[in-house]
Amino acid sequence: MSIYLLSISFGLSGNILGWLTSFLQDRSFMVAHGSPRSRWVPAPFGLPQGSVLGTLLCIIFTADLGLLLAAGAVLSQSYADDLQAYVHCSTGRAISAVETISQAIETFQAWMSSNRLHLNPTKTQFIWFGTRQQLAKIDLGLLATKYPHLSGI
Repeated sequence: MSIYLLSISFGLSGNILGWLTSFLQDRSFMVAHGSPRSRWVPAPFGLPQGSVLGTLLCIIFTADLGLLLAAGAVLSQSYADDLQAYVHCSTGRAISAVETISQAIETFQAWMSSNRLHLNPTKTQFIWFGTRQQLAKIDLGLLATKYPHLSGI
């Protein structure tokens, strides 16, 4: 987690920022399974799993994602490490909606990459919701042809 983010976006400073910095820096871990234990190795990234602060720091770390997506006219909902990004559109604007979401995914991937994260493409998918009659108006074949890199259309 960037100390800069904690300072700039959330106004943390002084003792609190120092305390959080000490919590996040110079960590190491080892694995114990019964008696056998691995050697200690540095843990330069991530948050300690199961820690009290882990959930709070994850929320702080990802707080800007909703704003990032909203800037691209995409709505979003988050829960823990799951993010749903979506747009509402008429069937006549399906291609425009896919273009909007595609641009949002590219922006999201750039944010993730700059924060040493990776978007799992196997968990990324498009889902269309609508009545049977409205969904029948969408040419999914055209969308799949126009956007072959987007699986799940």
